[in-house]
Amino acid sequence: MHRTYSVDYGIVLKGEVGLELDGGDMVRLTAGDVVVQRGTNHMWFNDTDEPAVMSWVLIDTEPVVSAAPVRPAKRVVSSSASRRWGQGRQAARSRLPPPL
Repeated sequence: MHRTYSVDYGIVLKGEVGLELDGGDMVRLTAGDVVVQRGTNHMWFNDTDEPAVMSWVLIDTEPVVSAAPVRPAKRVVSSSASRRWGQGRQAARSRLPPPL
C-alpha cells in the first residue's frame, strides 16, 4: 500500500481493477468507473487474466494531516516475496464484490 500527496482522478478505460483501502475495504472498478482519492492509503491490483487500462490526472496538493505515516510503495524483488504477493492478491480477489 502507498499514499500520495496529491488529488488523484482515475478513469478505468478497459478491463477491471481492484482497489484496496486502509481497513481492508475493497472495490472492483470496471470500464467507465471513476475514482477520486486524496491522501488515502491504498493499493491497486488486477486479478484477472485480461489487461486493464486507466487514465490518470494527478494534482499536487499540500500533505493531508494524518496520524498514519506516508509509506512509499514497495517493490517486490524476490520470487518468494512475489509468491506471497500473489497469495495476497488471490485472497483479495475472494473478498471483492461481484461486478454490477
